[in-house]
Amino acid sequence: MHHPLQSRTGHTGHLGSPRNAFDRLRILHLALVSVLLAIVQLGAHDIPNAAAAERKKTAQDSKPVRDNQTSASKRTRKPKLTTLAAEMREMIAAAALRGELKELRVPIQWNELPPNFGGTAGGDPIAILKRQSADGSGLDVLAALLTVLSMPYTIAPLGADAENPNIYVFPYLADRDLSKLTARETLDLYRLLPAREAAAMIKTKRYTHWVVTIGADGTWHSFSRAGSAK
Repeated sequence: MHHPLQSRTGHTGHLGSPRNAFDRLRILHLALVSVLLAIVQLGAHDIPNAAAAERKKTAQDSKPVRDNQTSASKRTRKPKLTTLAAEMREMIAAAALRGELKELRVPIQWNELPPNFGGTAGGDPIAILKRQSADGSGLDVLAALLTVLSMPYTIAPLGADAENPNIYVFPYLADRDLSKLTARETLDLYRLLPAREAAAMIKTKRYTHWVVTIGADGTWHSFSRAGSAK
């Protein structure tokens, strides 16, 4: 006689019953769901990190490519101007922006001695600059002064201060071989003077336009054409 608890395979119990098969499938299903949830949670945890990494990569990729020659050249503004030198530079520029040569008397008088403007020592500095002006008003001289001060500088360790002998020379092109300029440096030269004059300077390899020198101690040493300062 067939026992009620005996399966068709001859085993007793509920292992072969349809209900137990369903239970096993349900347990397997729950286990798979748990694993999938764990995977999803792990992935969600990594999404912010992945997004941040992607943003960082995009930012790096979008940075402008710098010309190695330019970044390594003396176009750099480092080391920075001393506080006193920066203050004198701003004072000169502010005076020049007023549009009258006489306004330069304020930064001139901050010096113990007047700056060298390329004329005879002891002469009136404003009169010396006015004589070098194309129209006599001095506006072209003031424009040149502002443009030169807007340029990067080079440094010459020629000052009298033993602790900080640096003198800042504007523009940096004053000590460069103009026949070896990069495209960016040539652009700076064209900002300073007309193309025909720039081309002539490039042929001679020497910068002969206006130069400003300011000491690390804030002394305004000169504003004259290169080679004319005594």
